[in-house]
Amino acid sequence: MQNHPKLIFFDVDGTIITADHHIPSSAVRAIHAAQARGNLCIVNTGRPYAHIEPAVTAIGFDGYICSCGQYILLRDKCLLRDRPDPQLCRAIVELVRRCDLDVVYEAEEGIFFDASRPIQNRYVLKEKEHYAQLGFDVAGDIDAPGFQFDKFCVYPRPDSDLEAFTDMVSRHFQIIRREHGLLEMVKLGCSKARGIHRVIQALGAAPEDCYAIGDSTNDLPMLQAVPHSIAMGHAPEQVKAAASYITEEIGRDGLASALAHFGLC
Repeated sequence: MQNHPKLIFFDVDGTIITADHHIPSSAVRAIHAAQARGNLCIVNTGRPYAHIEPAVTAIGFDGYICSCGQYILLRDKCLLRDRPDPQLCRAIVELVRRCDLDVVYEAEEGIFFDASRPIQNRYVLKEKEHYAQLGFDVAGDIDAPGFQFDKFCVYPRPDSDLEAFTDMVSRHFQIIRREHGLLEMVKLGCSKARGIHRVIQALGAAPEDCYAIGDSTNDLPMLQAVPHSIAMGHAPEQVKAAASYITEEIGRDGLASALAHFGLC
């Protein structure tokens, strides 16, 4: 048994679950083995908690940092809920429309799309189809009084005014540039790193006992927040450069290999 429990923070997409929504059995076994040694395994994702696939939550994590640090659930206790107010959410809906962007609004209450015009971006269409198949209501009304989201993502369209959009939105949100032209918007002051710091504080843990593993640019704050950072083998070079260790790709048992490398499982 290790002298001190370790805190291990896991991204979800591309780290635990593949692009085609498969979880390697080796990853599940490694997580359970790490927990059996007294370590705490905590999801740290850009998704709202309600958007995490049941197959992921069924693994039995000890906590969840969601929406890039805007919501924290630790041992079934909510430590933090930080979201934009409804007035700002309404202003964002109008801004996105004026600037002609495809959009996905994410909230614990559901996932929302703009039904006032056809979706052009194939990734947005694919996401809408995926969540519909999971049983989510994807027809929620973003024009309803009091509409509120936690975070949102946009994809530029051919006629988008991206300059005007980024100028306005950056006053309230951090813009994370991701693959396929995706721009992910997170409330200023929130990040996966802030989530880690809140959990460390709540548990009275030592920072040197913390590990993080991810594969995307929104994982950079998380990887930079801990001394033991792990990038998946398929991660962009920018993410790999920020990590202290690079493991295999997700489909080649990357998560299990990483935990084994550090003696966590």
